[in-house]
Amino acid sequence: MNRLIAISSKFILASIIFLIFFSIMPAFSQETSSVPAGSENKNTSAESASSISDASAGAESIGEYYTRGGFVMHFILFSSVVAAAISIERLYHFRRAKTDHRRLLADIKTLLADELVYKAMARCDEDKGPVAHVLKTVLKNMDKDSETIRDAVDVAGLEEIPRLERHLYALATIANVATLLGLLGTILGMIVTFSAIAATTTGVVNVHVLSNGIWQAMLTTAFGLMVAIPTTLVHAYLNNEVKKFSIAMEHSSAELVHYLQHRPGQGNEI
Repeated sequence: MNRLIAISSKFILASIIFLIFFSIMPAFSQETSSVPAGSENKNTSAESASSISDASAGAESIGEYYTRGGFVMHFILFSSVVAAAISIERLYHFRRAKTDHRRLLADIKTLLADELVYKAMARCDEDKGPVAHVLKTVLKNMDKDSETIRDAVDVAGLEEIPRLERHLYALATIANVATLLGLLGTILGMIVTFSAIAATTTGVVNVHVLSNGIWQAMLTTAFGLMVAIPTTLVHAYLNNEVKKFSIAMEHSSAELVHYLQHRPGQGNEI
């Protein structure tokens, strides 16, 4: 739980710093343009500074970008919040589920060599990951035939995989929807632009209306991709982790079954 709080705090802090940075950019540009000139050299520097400030005069704060993007930005923001929440929850869950399955397997074999079956099960309870659950299933059915054990392992694996894949489909959907929302904003912005052109009867187009449409088109595309790209990367990483867990469960259970079939003696804890 402390780890989750730490991750969330870092995420919120980074977001605040990002917002503050882009909020003060216009003010900084205005400050730069107001440098006094006292000589020819200073006049040249002032002119250069003025040119730079003119070039950056279009710098906007994040809030202004958000407003210019139109109502589609609300949906993009909502999708980013949901994606961030799912990502943090899944990363935290996977971190807790991770275990050194080789060490766990070695500890179980050591306890089984001393006929301490229940202690071996207790050792599995110490690691609350999917691998430990599957190995405990093997121990519970160790006095049965191999086919029954394999069936029990398959059932345990089918129980664990959905837990690992929980919300991953939603994460992939959000990545696709964020991209489509950006595209929708682009189309709406183009509609605004061409509507302004079509509405003119004098041949003079209102530049302000045109710029608003182009702003909306570009900003929604940019923000949609800003949500979709990291979400896609997180989804790919989590999918890879699920595959690793699946392989670890399969290999560990097969190794334990093989050990049980070929160990020197049989028996239970006394």
